[in-house]
Amino acid sequence: MSALTTMTQGLTNKPFTEDQLKQLGQQVAQDPQAQSAIRSINTALSPVHTVKYCPEDGERFSADMIWCPDHKVKLEWVE
Repeated sequence: MSALTTMTQGLTNKPFTEDQLKQLGQQVAQDPQAQSAIRSINTALSPVHTVKYCPEDGERFSADMIWCPDHKVKLEWVE
């Protein structure tokens, strides 16, 4: 629940108790949009590379792509 804790405390600018976080976690578990938001936050905060770019023009692509479809060069990881 670290992303959930970070998000709620960052948005409200106040600490949450364990019980409040547990209740919020249960609400999120039933809300697909909230789940998507939490995944996006986890991805953004993750130290793992998640985005690649074309060395020719800098266009960004998803991590599962290997080659730039326009320039036919190998994509590189965004650091």
